[in-house]
Amino acid sequence: MIAIVVVTHNALELAKRIQPHFPDSKIFAHKQLDYTEGEVIEGDLKSFTGELFQQFDSLVFVMATGIAVRCIAQWLQHKSTDPGVVVMDEKGTFAISLLSGHLGGANELTHILAEKVNAIPVITTATDVQGLLSVDMFAKQHGLMITSFNEVKRLTAMLVNGRKLALVNETSLALSGYDAPDEADGLIYITHKKEVRSGLPFARLLASNVVAGIGCRRGVPAETIIAFVENELEKLGLDFRCIHSLASIDLKQNEEGLLEAARHWNLPLSFVSKEQINALETDFTRSEFVQSAVGVGGVCEPAACIVGGCKGDFLLRKQSANGVTLALYEVFN
Repeated sequence: MIAIVVVTHNALELAKRIQPHFPDSKIFAHKQLDYTEGEVIEGDLKSFTGELFQQFDSLVFVMATGIAVRCIAQWLQHKSTDPGVVVMDEKGTFAISLLSGHLGGANELTHILAEKVNAIPVITTATDVQGLLSVDMFAKQHGLMITSFNEVKRLTAMLVNGRKLALVNETSLALSGYDAPDEADGLIYITHKKEVRSGLPFARLLASNVVAGIGCRRGVPAETIIAFVENELEKLGLDFRCIHSLASIDLKQNEEGLLEAARHWNLPLSFVSKEQINALETDFTRSEFVQSAVGVGGVCEPAACIVGGCKGDFLLRKQSANGVTLALYEVFN
């Protein structure tokens, strides 16, 4: 969602040219402009900007850069959460990436705006100026989670000052970029682990591409499921955030303990059918008890595999305790 903010008639005319290129955009105009097809700026512009910061992914201010800076200053939090902010002069001569150029997408939006209205894009981030791929943009492009912005900031500073960075990929994702590890001054670890160790400066980027397949006996409480799953990940040294979804059999879609565990972790929970499991000809761990109870030889392994598109491999084969089973399936790209 993009908010286009204007306070003059000339700026409004430019906003009208911009909006058709962005179907998810809204024009916010000062009430004196009497623009009935958009939204009205309520109250003073600084306070109203605070509301837009909470509601929109990107803001485009068509006005002087100084005004835009004063409007956003008190609302700035962190580069990981601030929206992308672009400023344009009301004649559409320049499009300036002002805030959150990388993670907030302001640099990309600036280039798009410039192309659409024939403006000159103004990008000042050092990596872009030098034609380098910053660590945070690498993470964004590949859907990797930044675990420490201080680490990323340190490595990006090394990069723009001519130092060499290398990838250490501990996952099965197909990634490339930067230099060979033996030539590096700093390392970018792509991992599922909670901790990495290196004699060089490093940044840990977390891959969230693991499906946790879970089976359970009827009536098993959420606390038991939560404790077992988290303990298994702890034993493997895995960061829980590497899990992007949960999977089970549809016979468990009303199992309150399982549903409550999914809510506790705030993870999506998908269900597969008995027919889907039985259709697979894969070497899953089988149980005669499970076969007699639900009509399939196992739940956690095939459910994780199916939800993962059967395009990956197991980080953890079936483990069980206290009426709960767990398998971890890494999805490849």
